[in-house]
Amino acid sequence: MMYTFSDLEQDCKTVFDNAGMEDFDGKSSIGKLFEGAKKYIASVIEGHKTPVIQINIAGMNKLLRNNNYASLMEKRVFTPRRMKGSYKDFIPVLSSCKVYMTFVEKESIPDVTKWMALLAAGKAGSTQAPLSKDGYRISMESVIGKALSGRDTEVSTFGAKFSNMNEFEHACRDVDNIFGDFLKGSVADVDASIQRLSDLVDTLQRSIAEGHLELSKPILRSLSDTVLATARHADMYSVCTTLAITTGNALNNTIAELSK
Repeated sequence: MMYTFSDLEQDCKTVFDNAGMEDFDGKSSIGKLFEGAKKYIASVIEGHKTPVIQINIAGMNKLLRNNNYASLMEKRVFTPRRMKGSYKDFIPVLSSCKVYMTFVEKESIPDVTKWMALLAAGKAGSTQAPLSKDGYRISMESVIGKALSGRDTEVSTFGAKFSNMNEFEHACRDVDNIFGDFLKGSVADVDASIQRLSDLVDTLQRSIAEGHLELSKPILRSLSDTVLATARHADMYSVCTTLAITTGNALNNTIAELSK
């Protein structure tokens, strides 16, 4: 059976709510939580195996040379599913995704990894746990939700999504610039970071099993909070990655459709 995010939330809640209770088996529960976290992490990494396709700029240039706005207005174009408004309105959302993805890669996961390494070595306490910055994730979720609140379709017309030819060109170039180089290495890098974090969970689990780490109520609650916050950030990172890929594919499919 697949281990879902809801399963992870429930395991975190069990640890958090029961931490410090006399009859609570902290070792067993945190072990179950860690095993679940590793399963969920593996599913996130699996979801990143879709190849990143850069925008067909050469095809776009040829299209611009051979057509004008009037000839394309009623032609079919493609979008990410439920994209609301024009591509011009949508591009800033992708820019925000890139900033968020950089935060997860460069700040969120490294901070958690560092804390867990210190914790496993007995050199850190619950008060040193990294801030979850869950407000950032929630705001990012809201931004994406609003941008994808349109009709349940991936098809529109050129005139509905672009007000002129320059807008079409800028959309293609902007998406290419935002994610072209970034996604080539970044997704692989963050997957490697997540895998290192998963390996560290094994080390921490051994430290707990061998009695090197005291499972106090503050430590148990910090662990459950940190694991859940990290999983949420990884999940939103995956959403941003998927949105980038589907947008790139939609524009490339549009270029191909309009070039027929």
